[in-house]
Amino acid sequence: AVLSLVGGGVALGLLRMGRTRQSAALTWGATVLGYGGLLGSAVGLLVVFNPWLTGAPFGQGLIWNGLFLAYLAPAVIYFALGWFSTGKRPPVYSNGALALGALLAATWINLSIRHGFHPVRLTLGPTTDAELYTYSVVWLIIGVGAMAAGIYMASRVVRIASVVILGLVAAKVFLIDMAGSEGILRAVSFIGLGATLVGIGLVYQRVLSSGGARPAANKPDQAPESG
Repeated sequence: AVLSLVGGGVALGLLRMGRTRQSAALTWGATVLGYGGLLGSAVGLLVVFNPWLTGAPFGQGLIWNGLFLAYLAPAVIYFALGWFSTGKRPPVYSNGALALGALLAATWINLSIRHGFHPVRLTLGPTTDAELYTYSVVWLIIGVGAMAAGIYMASRVVRIASVVILGLVAAKVFLIDMAGSEGILRAVSFIGLGATLVGIGLVYQRVLSSGGARPAANKPDQAPESG
């Protein structure tokens, strides 16, 4: 986590420095640090040292713990790096930083939910129905929020991301959550998810039919010129 923060943070700092644009050495150094941070974070944080896989402890706090510094802080750094490097670095660099920021943020959310149900170690104890539904509810809220943000900003990329999130949530509910549910809980889950997806589909269809742009603000009518 520290190496990821240093690599991404220094790369972001050099990118924002005016002198970097005038120095090939600084530009090269910032790029190398950025790529190194991307690779180290993707391999180290998401796979090798992932506490869901290793069972390593990271603190008892629900929010302020090792996950905050290991996942959420690097996610913010790489989001910023991808945002500010767009048009200044190769697309694979800026898009890779944005994608890594999204993956780190998503991992932090999932690990935090897991930590809420398994406060000692993430690998101890069974995965309950309540935990499974918590993942679905949280990501459903995130998907709806992303859809609203995409409509407000007239951003096609954000809207597509929200559709992907909602599609994955729907698949998880049908294939995993509802597999072990019976009776009224299964029916309520099916009806609730179906109604939510239908509503989102209607909103998205309306956005597409209007071109995906935000409506212009109403301007007061101007009085006609005399003469």
